[in-house]
Amino acid sequence: MKCALILLLFIIHVVSVFGEKREVLAINIDINGVDSVKSSKREATMIKFTGSIDHPNFKGKVLPGGVDTQVQESGKGRTLSARYILDGTDAKGQKCKIFIENNGDSGSNGGMNNTKPKVITDCKSLEYLEDSNLSGTIESRGMGVYIRIFDEGTSSSPVNNAQGNKDSCWSKKLGYDCCNDCTVYYTDESGRWGVTSDGKNWCGIKSSC
Repeated sequence: MKCALILLLFIIHVVSVFGEKREVLAINIDINGVDSVKSSKREATMIKFTGSIDHPNFKGKVLPGGVDTQVQESGKGRTLSARYILDGTDAKGQKCKIFIENNGDSGSNGGMNNTKPKVITDCKSLEYLEDSNLSGTIESRGMGVYIRIFDEGTSSSPVNNAQGNKDSCWSKKLGYDCCNDCTVYYTDESGRWGVTSDGKNWCGIKSSC
């Protein structure tokens, strides 16, 4: 029975850690002001916004001060760089904030549907996003837009099991707790993996083992 469970966890782990794109945040953005300046060669636009988020990982609002700065040069694509802070609670009900910087480039076709987000957060349950390989999409919705942020399933800063303090929990950055024992069931490029005491999830083997 335990062998079958470990096999199932192995399959789930491989899918979730390597290549499985999963939505981690989705934000409703409400535009409430636009300022722009245009010269003979380029145009700059600043779009002010607020918004809200009601996602399993985080619920809250966009704090005042969010702005999307877009620059259009003659004969070139338009770039965007949006910066804002979410204030609310994570999946565990803990109050915390998330800073998001969302960058994109329309390229020559004029469309801008994909972005590259960066995250800084004091949410313990979401701090792994700071080192995750994130992508984003933009969808028009009424007088605003709908932002979806995905974890592509591979870390943008690979974790070395041998780095840091000997008992540091390296797997936290990948969304997994560290094991209470040293029994290894699987090894990959991230490190050595075990199974939690309740047999329900993977956990990282500490480098001191």
